[in-house]
Order: sequence, then structure tokens, then C-alpha cells
Amino acid sequence: MRQWGRKRLYALAAAVAVTMAGGGAAAVSSAKTVILDVDGAKRTIRVWNTPSVAELLRQQGVAFSLQDIVAPVPGTRIEGSLQVVVIHGKRVRLQDGAGQEQEKVTHMPTVGMALKEWGISLKGNDSVSPSLTASISPGELIRITRRDQKVVVNEEKIPFQTERQSTDQLDQGTEKVLSPGVEGLQRVTTTIFYENGKEVDRKVERTVVTPPSDRVVAVGTRPRPVMLASRGMESFTGGTALTVVATAYSGGGITATGHVPQRGTVAVDPSVISLGTPLFIPGYGQGVADDVGGAVRGNRVDLYFPTEAEAQAFGRRILTVYIGR
Repeated sequence: MRQWGRKRLYALAAAVAVTMAGGGAAAVSSAKTVILDVDGAKRTIRVWNTPSVAELLRQQGVAFSLQDIVAPVPGTRIEGSLQVVVIHGKRVRLQDGAGQEQEKVTHMPTVGMALKEWGISLKGNDSVSPSLTASISPGELIRITRRDQKVVVNEEKIPFQTERQSTDQLDQGTEKVLSPGVEGLQRVTTTIFYENGKEVDRKVERTVVTPPSDRVVAVGTRPRPVMLASRGMESFTGGTALTVVATAYSGGGITATGHVPQRGTVAVDPSVISLGTPLFIPGYGQGVADDVGGAVRGNRVDLYFPTEAEAQAFGRRILTVYIGR
């Protein structure tokens, strides 16, 4: 028990005793009037031949121990009218934050007053259960939750995006960087919340300091002329490249241009590839658009092979045909 509490109660009891002694001169000299206050419950009693406060309490069946407050002190002689105050200490349990549970003794009626008695303070967002104004019962658990927070500030780079723009000013398959990308910068503020030393939550706020600048790339769409090596000739100069579905056929007959089909005869859709146009087909070789077919429509070609076995071996493929000028 803190000394200020006992001193205050002792001073109160002494003041009451002096006041009552002054007013009792007319009373019977052997009888004393005592106001007995036990844990806030008061009663007035008359005593005779009771030498001390300790004897008075024994006679009244009021037990006390070293953990209790008795004012005036038990050895005080009863020589006149006075007030005797007894405050029994209550044993309670205290859990303060992450610390170990402790046993405490308090003489105060509420949780808030008990914390002050023990010299324990709350700060910030700390909380206590039961509440500060709640009454205290013996054996009760008083739990203090300590809350704290920490703010961490970092800077992070913001990656740039790449924007691709089609252009017919560049050949197919070529690219040109029009604008290099520049990374941005953002400030990241993280607030970390703790309860009894353990993280329970965090909030992240991002503030853009410098926005990123996109990387801009031009992508060519213009068909490029090609020079291809071919078996039996040094090179083949073509004007454009066209992706087609290629099939194969064999057999006799006459082509749409009046020729006997041979290796290199290619059936085409004249609306896509004009008849008579020189062609180069990877995996087949050099050819000429010399025939048409009922099933050859759009980006399709039909390649002639001398034998049925070769035609079946070629099958159906998707490939690039190079169209000569």
C-alpha cells in the first residue's frame, strides 16, 4: 500500500477523533462513542472500558491483517469519542500487456483508482478490462491491453509500361524505340499496429512522387522484299511475303494457263496472287502461279507433285510464300 493512502486515512481519522472528543465533555466519562467504518459501511457504537482500537475491532468481530488499512493504528488508545476506519485489502490478479500475471492487493473501490494506487498508467490507445469505473471484486482479473504503432516510410520504384505502335514506315519484324521508358517513384508509408507487443494489423499508403513515363516502340508492318537462296539458282528476289495454307496435289491434265502441270506448278486464288507470278515456297522450292482450283480461295495455295506419294507426304501446312515482282 502506498504511504499517501495510509497517511490520508490516518489524518482523517485523527481529525474526526479530535472533533468528537471536544463535543463529548458532557458525556458520561466512562462511555465513549465510536463511529466504526468498515469498507464504507458505517455504524455508531458505545463502548466502556475498551482500551484500544485493536480491542474494539476484536469485540466487534472485525478481522484485519497487515494488508489492510486501520486508522487510527490498532495500538491507539480509545480515550474519547472517535472514528475508526477499516479498509480491507482485496487480492486481485493483474495482467499488464505481455507481462506475466501478478497478484495485487488494493484498498480502492474501482479499477481506475487501483491502477493509480499501484502507480500504473495508461497511455495512448491502451485499454483495460473491466473498465476504469468498474467496481473491484476479490479474485478478479484486471487485464491491460497495451497498444502501440510504428510508422515506416520507404521509397519504391514504379515500373514503366511499354506501348507498341504499328507503323508502315518500318519493315515487318523490325522495331524502333521512339521513347525510352523512365521509372517513376512512390513513397510507401506503412503503419504497423501492435497489441501487447505483437503485430495485429498494418495499413499501407502509397503516394506518387514522380509518375513513370511509358516506353514507346514502333513496330513495322511494311512487307519487306526478300532474297532467298534456292537449290538450282543463286538467289530469288521477291516482292512480298504472304502467310498461306499450303496443300498438295498430283495427277495429269492441263493447268488454267494451258500448261502440263509439273513440279513448281502452283494453284492459287488469282484475286490474291496473279497467275504467272513467280513464287518461292520454303520446303518446296521455286514455283509459278500457273493454275487455279475450286477449293483454292483466299490465302491458300495448292502445290503440284509428280507422284501421289509425294503429295501425301507434304500434307497440309501453314507457311510463308514469297511473291516475286
